[in-house]
Amino acid sequence: MKTSVYCSFCSLPHKVYTQKHVTLPALIAFAFISVLVTYAAWEAFHWVGCLIFLMLATWGEMVYRLRWRRSVNCKSCGFDPFVYKQSKEAAAMQVKDFLDNRRTDPNFLLRTQPLLKPTIKKVDHRKWLKDFDAPN
Repeated sequence: MKTSVYCSFCSLPHKVYTQKHVTLPALIAFAFISVLVTYAAWEAFHWVGCLIFLMLATWGEMVYRLRWRRSVNCKSCGFDPFVYKQSKEAAAMQVKDFLDNRRTDPNFLLRTQPLLKPTIKKVDHRKWLKDFDAPN
C-alpha cells in the first residue's frame, strides 16, 4: 500500500510504500507454502519445511525493505532523506548530480519541474564598506 507524501526538498508529491516490514498475513502465507512443499515432497512434516519458511521470510523481509527504501527517494529531485541525515553535503551533491542529469535526459522534459527555493546568504555589509575606498 502506498501513501502520498511531499518531498521536503522540492515540495512535489510522490508515493511511498507504507509497509516497511513483512506483515502477519505474508508470514502466514509463507508458512502455508512451506507446509505444502514439505507435504508434497515427503508426505509428512520434515525439518526442511522450517528452512523453507525461514528462507521465504528472509527473502520477503529483504524485498519489503528494499522496496520501501527505494520509494522514499524523490523521483523529481533525487533527494534522499537517509543520506541527508548522515551528511548534508553528500545529499546536496546527490541532488545536484540528479538535476544535472535531468536537464540532459529527454525523459524528464515534459514532467513537472521541482520547485527549488534559492538559498539566500547573509552578507556582512560592514566588511564591504571597510574595503570600499571611494574618493569624496
